[in-house]
Amino acid sequence: MSNFEISTSDLGAGGVDFLTLAAAPPVAGRPLGESGTVDPAGGGAQPGTTSPPPGGFGQMLPMLVMLMLLLFVFTAFGGRKEKKKRAEMLSSLRRMDEVQTVGGIIGTISSISDDEITLKVDQANNTKLRFSRGSVQKVLRAARGTAPETSETAEMPEPEKIGA
Repeated sequence: MSNFEISTSDLGAGGVDFLTLAAAPPVAGRPLGESGTVDPAGGGAQPGTTSPPPGGFGQMLPMLVMLMLLLFVFTAFGGRKEKKKRAEMLSSLRRMDEVQTVGGIIGTISSISDDEITLKVDQANNTKLRFSRGSVQKVLRAARGTAPETSETAEMPEPEKIGA
């Protein structure tokens, strides 16, 4: 018997030729029987093989660019409303307003200038502290005797009068 001859004793129980199966290992993603081996003559893939499906990073790149652009737009323009509201609050500061600083100090404005305020923090000892105008975090009580308008009071509708 030569090296290439196969006798019936070499075949397995189901008639499967083990030498044929071992000659071409299966390629991942392809069914058995389609090995997808390359022709040694350099002719490319054998007929009957399929190319991988299109897609991957090339299709995901435009989505990533759009997501980054959207993130930039929201970051750049999202803070404008808050900055405008804060600038309005700082420009409306008056004497006798009770304010809280970013450091947590609560006091009453005793004097105010373009870039500086003086807070009276202790009534008994007449203790006054100077701060920059930008260090005011919020107005707790306006000098006019009314509370400053907050987002909760601004959104509430006017009560309806009954039986007028």
